[in-house]
Amino acid sequence: MKNNTIHEKGVIYATLLLLVVSSFAMMTASADPTVTVDPTSPYPQSTVTFTANQVNVDATQVKIEIKECDGNKNICYAITDFPMTQKTANSYDATFTLEHSDATYFTYTLIVEENGEQMEYFKDTKITLSEKPSDNGGDSENDTPGFEFVGLAFSIMFISLILYRRKR
Repeated sequence: MKNNTIHEKGVIYATLLLLVVSSFAMMTASADPTVTVDPTSPYPQSTVTFTANQVNVDATQVKIEIKECDGNKNICYAITDFPMTQKTANSYDATFTLEHSDATYFTYTLIVEENGEQMEYFKDTKITLSEKPSDNGGDSENDTPGFEFVGLAFSIMFISLILYRRKR
């Protein structure tokens, strides 16, 4: 009986020791940062917001490297290093307006400077650009009145009819 309780205590102590060591290892291991892009399907010349989370608190500078490309012509335009602004202790964001109307995709790389060393994450991650949404409000490119003009005309006629009947 006594041997069983000593054995059980040993198992419990070993399990607790293993839990403490593994939780310490998880706390000290630094997780790689994450990057989210908003909107997820941008179009050429739209504004894109990049958010980097889980960035090490010792980072002295965080920036995003953006390269716009035209896949049809197989050319890429100049690379832009855009500084990110710190939001919280380990979160940064940057808003960037894409410049080229003929771009079909862009790539980004997160660059984190820490202790004088630059580390790159998500090297040349590709985001395919969607087509620019068309204006479905009824106006065409030459500003010709569209369907909304019909609604306006009916509204004016209805109001005029009401006012005319009130006068009688």
